[in-house]
Amino acid sequence: MGACWIPTMQQLERSLLATHFLRTTLKRCARIALGERRYAELASARSRRLQRRLMTQQRRLMTQWTMWHSPLSPELKCEISRAMDRLNRMNLPDWGTVDLMDYTISFCGRVSFLYMFEEIFAKASYLFHSDTDRPLIFDCGSNIGMSVLFFKKLYPAARITAFEPDPRTFSVLNENIRDNGLTDVAAHQVALGSRDGFVDFYRDENENLSSPLMSVNRERLAGSRWQPVLRARHIQVQPRRLSTFIESDIDLLKIDVEGAELEIMQDLVAAGKLRRARRIHLEYHHHIGAAPDNFSAILRLLESAGFGYQIRADYSGQWPWPTENAFQDVALYCYRREERTSEASS
Repeated sequence: MGACWIPTMQQLERSLLATHFLRTTLKRCARIALGERRYAELASARSRRLQRRLMTQQRRLMTQWTMWHSPLSPELKCEISRAMDRLNRMNLPDWGTVDLMDYTISFCGRVSFLYMFEEIFAKASYLFHSDTDRPLIFDCGSNIGMSVLFFKKLYPAARITAFEPDPRTFSVLNENIRDNGLTDVAAHQVALGSRDGFVDFYRDENENLSSPLMSVNRERLAGSRWQPVLRARHIQVQPRRLSTFIESDIDLLKIDVEGAELEIMQDLVAAGKLRRARRIHLEYHHHIGAAPDNFSAILRLLESAGFGYQIRADYSGQWPWPTENAFQDVALYCYRREERTSEASS
């Protein structure tokens, strides 16, 4: 495999400045050629589109820098970089399949697929280090299985239990497991929580599309900067308690359930199962609609179970800072404090 070029922060900054200089120069030339009045008319019609393009390019550059400076192996970084370049050149349909990184990936929703590839592969949001080459992973909120594919890139022999409630998305998840010959992966079509019976689950009204915003909370579908507002409809799905699936220690518990995370954590604590997890990647969705501020409740549950944690909050410039009641994705990486203490003393 040939060597890959790793950009420095200074090189990325120069790229951003060059993009800004080129855009400014083209605007001046257009004013001279068209005249101020005609230019103003055209600029008004195109300004939003140009701004979106510039923001997209800046985001891609920063994503590249984050990926190259992550702890991923050099071989995997090269593989992800080539996949990103290929995706940037492709004109993907709203649903279909694409060959990337030795995978044949089925997707149902172009925007959500590109977003998940960037978050999960390029940004390595669920990266973790295991003490074994066959870690047991519980993937709560698998969607179409991008996280499953990522975990299998990290640890090909990993044992994965995946959960996804939406019927259409679950069928695509199963396709990605089957078509890529993934072994030791068990998928369950259930909504995780602490309620019995059936619950309302909100998704896009177009059955062919999927989204990371699907949730038991309708207000989660209000969208974000990189995710469009969904035309919501609800279906009935069967809930299950995550605690009933846990029978041994888990090397990684990943929870991304769009607003149901506190309910799941409370179930695990009540059943005495939270301590079975060695590491946790948890996404807390702060300010979904009129939901109360209960981030401290999540932290108290983790602390009482003996977990330490690191926090990363994504503000993304979606709202002016500060803005009250603005939605935020808050990522937590959690670890057993006793294991960290023993590692430090050894």
